[in-house]
Amino acid sequence: SETEALLWVNHESVNPIFVSGRERGVPATESQMLEEQKVVGGSIVKIKKEKSGQWTFVPNDPLNRRLDARTPIPL
Repeated sequence: SETEALLWVNHESVNPIFVSGRERGVPATESQMLEEQKVVGGSIVKIKKEKSGQWTFVPNDPLNRRLDARTPIPL
C-alpha cells in the first residue's frame, strides 16, 4: 500500500575470517561452511509511513524474518 511495505535487506557476502576464522582460499571444513551459511541470506522487515512522511520499522510484526542459506524455501 502507500503506507505499508515489506523491505528486503540483502546479506550477500561473507568474509570467512570474521565468521569462521578461515582464511580466504583455504577449503572450509563442514562446521566452518555451516557457520558461513548462517550469515548470508536476507531479512524481510515491515515498514510503515508515518504522518510526517518518514518510513519506520514495525517491530514484532509476524512478517519480519531472517532467511539464511539453509532456510527451506518451498518452490
